[in-house]
Amino acid sequence: MKRIVIIALLALTNSCVKNESVPIVFEELIVLANDLEGNLYQTDAIHAFAANDMSNNDHVNIFAVVEDGATDIKFYESDYPNIDAQDFYSYRLMEIQPTLTVDAKVKEFRHTFLRDEWIIMTYKHEGKIKLSSPIRINNLFQQTQYIADIGINQEQSGMPIFDWNVQSYDDNAFFFEIMKGDTSEVLSLTFTNESKFQYFNLANVTLNLSTASPPDLVIGNDYEFMVLDVGLDHWINTVYHYNFIAE
Repeated sequence: MKRIVIIALLALTNSCVKNESVPIVFEELIVLANDLEGNLYQTDAIHAFAANDMSNNDHVNIFAVVEDGATDIKFYESDYPNIDAQDFYSYRLMEIQPTLTVDAKVKEFRHTFLRDEWIIMTYKHEGKIKLSSPIRINNLFQQTQYIADIGINQEQSGMPIFDWNVQSYDDNAFFFEIMKGDTSEVLSLTFTNESKFQYFNLANVTLNLSTASPPDLVIGNDYEFMVLDVGLDHWINTVYHYNFIAE
């Protein structure tokens, strides 16, 4: 009878969530360190970052570059912010998993967070469990800024140069640039330390995640350029977004 009451209470709690996520019913607490035990795993192997939603600070969007063939995506969370972020015994499987909202090369997940905490994303790929770096959820105290102002120079046809004004260098670790075509397909994924990027030019790129050589831009077509200003704790300080027509 006790088990029936517990399941009933969980069902009642989950019914209050509006299409937000997928509930998981536990027999016992599932700790990240225990899930890794006896398995091959790789830390800091997923490029994943988080930002509060532009319209609702309680909603957090998680951006993650997921490899083709990855399975069993999971998110774990800490109970408190003041932990050793690298201690996997401090993370438990999230009972309510973030909802997948964009299923693409850069996947986007959404979840409601009402407290300051850390999260880690994992998935399985080629017989190994891969983990993201710990991500600090800062939506209560350090809201992400959204800016639709990026400089663009198209004097060199097909190779636009982008630059953006950094709001603060105090907590900036790097920039992550995402270039998309008119059908939202990802054309290039790059990291830089400078607030400047030129399409087709890797001179200042510190890491290139593009799976192939970027395609030529088609003059007159619409494109989307996005920059994530990421902090040391993998919380996104600023999201820059700009739509343009190739010249």
